[in-house]
Amino acid sequence: MPRIALNYTEIGERIRDARKAKKMSMATLSDITGYGFRSISLYERGIIKPPMEFMLNCCLALDIKLDKLITIYYE
Repeated sequence: MPRIALNYTEIGERIRDARKAKKMSMATLSDITGYGFRSISLYERGIIKPPMEFMLNCCLALDIKLDKLITIYYE
């Protein structure tokens, strides 16, 4: 049976790109989402997996749809 996988490095890069396109600092995104500056840095660099709640809050803050962040891979 195929498994679904997410590429968290790509998700982090897309969050960073969307944030920069809005000319938003990490500090501002931190204030809006309620997640710490350091956590956001780790998410954007793909070092740790961002929780779904963070990704959804990013979509609201950055005015993007969730499918812009997530690409599903089948293994």
